[in-house]
Amino acid sequence: MIPERVVKISSVCKPSKTIANDLGTFIYNHIPMPYYSYGISEYNNASISCLMASPEKALCDKLVCTNAINPRSVKETIELLVNNWRIDEDALKQLDIKQISTWLKKAPKKTALQFLVKAIKQC
Repeated sequence: MIPERVVKISSVCKPSKTIANDLGTFIYNHIPMPYYSYGISEYNNASISCLMASPEKALCDKLVCTNAINPRSVKETIELLVNNWRIDEDALKQLDIKQISTWLKKAPKKTALQFLVKAIKQC
């Protein structure tokens, strides 16, 4: 979804913390249940097992976990997604907004996520 190199890795767990080292910056955020469990799938192969968020959930979590950001309009949300976070508009069009909408009732920053759904519809 992002057309350039990633320099920060985010994970959702308990407790929240940030670790910076030679490999990069690793950000760990706590998200309350039941919202935490939405959009998560388990991946297994011979050597590893992990839980991974869908692209929709990863984007929602980024918005929920970024304290200084709380968009108050569709225009502001599009500006955040496309210009600040540099997410490709074609990638946004591929997201399942119906799935995101089912999470809103139990989501933190519900209003910001509602603007996210509306912004994706406009892309």
